[in-house]
Amino acid sequence: MPRIKKRGKPISSEWVDTATAAQKMGMCTKHLRKLRNDGFFKEGEHWRDIRSPGAARATYQWNLAQCERMLETPAEQR
Repeated sequence: MPRIKKRGKPISSEWVDTATAAQKMGMCTKHLRKLRNDGFFKEGEHWRDIRSPGAARATYQWNLAQCERMLETPAEQR
């Protein structure tokens, strides 16, 4: 499994919940949700909705490696 480093700590490419993703990326969950809502992170590549059929509230998972790559990409290359 590929791994990248953030502040000296390896981040795996597995999918994790919002709280874990925010903590590993060094931001609050509110900021992570804002980046998703603003379209910075793309569905299917950076995040996915795993809610049960019929559930009113979304449950998100995050691909840490892909999110980290996006955060490290200079704005002019995104």
